[in-house]
Amino acid sequence: MPLNQEPFTFEDLTEICRREQKSKYPVEVRPDFYLAVRECRDRLKREIEREFSIDQYSLKAKLASNQLIKFQEKSQQVFEFRFAKIQSMGLRAALGNRVDLRKLTPEELEFFNLIVEIISSKKSMLIGGEFISNRTIDTYTAPVKKEPLVQEAPKPEVVATPEIIPDEEDEETLESEEEVLPEDSEPEEFVPVEEGSNPSEPALESTEDEIPEVQASSEHMLVRILADIPEIAGSDRNFRLKKEDIVTLPSPMANILVKQNVAKRIDVNL
Repeated sequence: MPLNQEPFTFEDLTEICRREQKSKYPVEVRPDFYLAVRECRDRLKREIEREFSIDQYSLKAKLASNQLIKFQEKSQQVFEFRFAKIQSMGLRAALGNRVDLRKLTPEELEFFNLIVEIISSKKSMLIGGEFISNRTIDTYTAPVKKEPLVQEAPKPEVVATPEIIPDEEDEETLESEEEVLPEDSEPEEFVPVEEGSNPSEPALESTEDEIPEVQASSEHMLVRILADIPEIAGSDRNFRLKKEDIVTLPSPMANILVKQNVAKRIDVNL
C-alpha cells in the first residue's frame, strides 16, 4: 500500500458500493482498491480472532463477526457491479466505439483488454466466415424448482344412505298397481301406533273398522319400521318412514322393506 494512502475501512467500501449502484459506469476508486480490500478483510479477521480469544460470547466478538460478514457481502457486490460494466465497455470498444478507461484499476484494465481481444477475434471469425467450429454446443437446462409437498387435509367421509332396490317381480307389481289404481282414489292414510301398544286392541276407534279390511286384502300389509328410511315414492304419494312407525303399506312396497330388513310384518289375528 502506498505511503500516502490511508487504511481502507468498512465505511469506505460501503460508500463505493452505494455509488456503484447508482452509476451506469464504473466510479472512481483508488488504484490499489483490490489490495486495500484484501488488507481490510485480513484486519477484520484478526480482530475477530482477538475478541474470540478473550470471550467468544461477548458483544464485541459478535459485532466483529457481523461486520466481517457484511464486508465480504459488499465487496462481492462491488466486484459484480464493476465487472458487469467493464464487459459492456469491452463490447462497445470491440464494435469501434470510444470508452473512458481512466476510472479502471490496473487489474480491471487488464481484464478490459482481454474482453476486447476476445470479442474482436470472434467477431472477425463469425462475420468474416473464417471460423468453423467442431465443438458440440452444450444445451442449457434451467433448474426445475421443486414445489414443497403440501399434505392435503383428509376429506370427510360421506356415508351414503342405503338405496332400496326393488326386485323385478316387485317392480312389475308396482307398475300393474299404478295402472289399476283409479285416478280419483284417495291416498292411504298412515296408521301410527304408539310404542308398546297392541294394534289388535280396539283402542283406535277411528280405524277399528279399517284394520280387518286392510288385512283381509292382499294389496296392503301392516308393518313395523325398524330403521329410518329415506322418502319413498309410491304410486299416489310419497312415504316418509321412521323407526318404530307402524304403518299400512302396499304389499309390494312392504315386501321390499321386509326383504331389506328395515321393516317387520305384523300379523293381526281377527
